[in-house]
Amino acid sequence: MRISIISLLLFLPTLAFTHSGGLDQSGGHNCYVGSCAGSYHYHRGVQSWLDLPTIIFFLIAAVIFVVWYENKDGNFKFKIQRKKKAKFIDLHPPFNSKTGKFEWNGEWKQYFENGQLMSEGFFSDGKAVGQWSEYYQNGSLNHEVNYDWHDAPQLESFYYDNGQLKKRGYNKNGYRIGEWEHYYKNGQLAAKRDEDRNKWNGKQISYHENGTISFQGNFKNGKCVGTHKRFFESGRLEEEQRFKNFETIYHKIFYEDGTLSMHIEKKSNGKDISRFYDRFGTLTKSYKD
Repeated sequence: MRISIISLLLFLPTLAFTHSGGLDQSGGHNCYVGSCAGSYHYHRGVQSWLDLPTIIFFLIAAVIFVVWYENKDGNFKFKIQRKKKAKFIDLHPPFNSKTGKFEWNGEWKQYFENGQLMSEGFFSDGKAVGQWSEYYQNGSLNHEVNYDWHDAPQLESFYYDNGQLKKRGYNKNGYRIGEWEHYYKNGQLAAKRDEDRNKWNGKQISYHENGTISFQGNFKNGKCVGTHKRFFESGRLEEEQRFKNFETIYHKIFYEDGTLSMHIEKKSNGKDISRFYDRFGTLTKSYKD
C-alpha cells in the first residue's frame, strides 16, 4: 500500500504528457486515433497549468508527502546514523533537588554496542561501593577497584587488552598515592614511582624491556631534586644531571661507549659554561652563557 501511494504521487505530474505532445504553434494538433480521430483540437487549456513551475511544485509536494508518510510514527528514518561512542561510568551522578537524593542506587551494569559487558558495580546514594570492574570490548578486564572504604586508600589495577597487568597502586579520593608499579605488555616491570596526589614524590626508577635500569632519580612535589641518571640498554651511563634548589647545576651526556658528548656546568656567578665533544673526545665547541 505504501509503495503504491508513493509511486502514484511521483507519477502524477507525468499524466499530463500522455496526450499533450506534438502540438503546433497554436497549441493544437490533428488526431488520428481514438474518439477524436479525424479531427483537429487544442490543448492550450491543459498546457496553461502544466508549465515547468507547476510540475516542479508537484514533485516537491510529492517528496514532502513521502518524507512525512515514512516518518509519521515519529522516528525520523532519514537522519544520519552516527556510531555511538562507548561511555564509561560517571562515579558522581547528578543530585535530584526535588527528592533531595542522588539518582543511582543498587547494581549497575553497562554494555558496549556489541552487547559485551563494559562495566559493573554497585551504587549507594549515588556513590560507588564495593568491587567495580571495567572491561575491553573483547571481554578482557580493563580496570578494577574496590570502594568499600572511601576514606582509606583503595588498591587500583589496570590491565592491557591481553590480560597482562599494566599498572597497580593505591588511590585515595581520586588521587594516586604511594608506590605505583608499571609494566610492559609482555609483563616486564617498566617503572616504580612514588606519588603523592598525582605528583611524583620520592624515588623513581624506570626499566628497559630487557630489565636493565633506564632512569633513576628523586622528586619532590613533582620537581627534580638530587642527581638524575639515564642509562642505555647495555647499562652504560647515558645522561647525568644534578639539581639544587630545583635548578640544574651540571648536566652531562655520554656516547654509548662512555665518551663524554656534552658538559654544561653552572658556576657560582650563575653563568653556564657549555662544552661539546665528538666521539673521539675532542672538544668541538665551547661557550659561556
